[in-house]
Amino acid sequence: MASADGGGSGFALGDVLTTASGGHPVTIVGRASQSQFSVQPTLFVTFDTYVALRRAANPDATAVPPSAVAVIPVAGVSPATVAANINAAVPGVEALTRSEAVASAPGVSSVQSSFAIVVGLAVAVVALVTSFFFLILTVQKTAPLTLLHAVGAPASYLIRGLLQQVALVLAVAMAVALLMLWGATSASGSGLPLTVEPAAVLASTVVIVVLSLAGVGFSIWRLLRIQPVQAVSRQGLGGTE
Repeated sequence: MASADGGGSGFALGDVLTTASGGHPVTIVGRASQSQFSVQPTLFVTFDTYVALRRAANPDATAVPPSAVAVIPVAGVSPATVAANINAAVPGVEALTRSEAVASAPGVSSVQSSFAIVVGLAVAVVALVTSFFFLILTVQKTAPLTLLHAVGAPASYLIRGLLQQVALVLAVAMAVALLMLWGATSASGSGLPLTVEPAAVLASTVVIVVLSLAGVGFSIWRLLRIQPVQAVSRQGLGGTE
């Protein structure tokens, strides 16, 4: 079986692959999606086929030790139990579950850390920009907001209007972000295919919305400090100062 995203347009059922020397042909009998290793096309073969391919590529090899062997547990047995049994029965090997094997692959931890930092910084920037934008907007509109408060508009009305603006900005921003994400996944090639996990998108959206609303708290605090009597003390509103 072969990875479905490998080698340009991918492996097709019935394709016959050989080593560079033309030895030991392998026929593709199945394909699996998202099964590349280190962003490279991957073949899944039996151990005997693996040995034959390695010997065809290097006839002088005295031994062909496997680097990894996949084990499928029988029904009712957990992968962790199988891994523990293999470690206890077979000396010199390290049996891992699928998640442990992925986490221990070379470079995975550093890549995950890098992406976590990038995502964290992006979320922080979005929250800060949103909070400062609406805080500046509130300060610039202090005069008309004061006048509205003086003619009878309660603070709850002003806050509701602010939150409606925040919701509109966030909705448009999320729509644009989802459109760009869809474009990126559509344009991704077989060498580095991109997929979207709805749960991850939903979690990121919730975090951004919550942090943005928390940042707008400064603007709400500013609105609550507005007093109707300030309308008579501002020259721009006809006050005496």
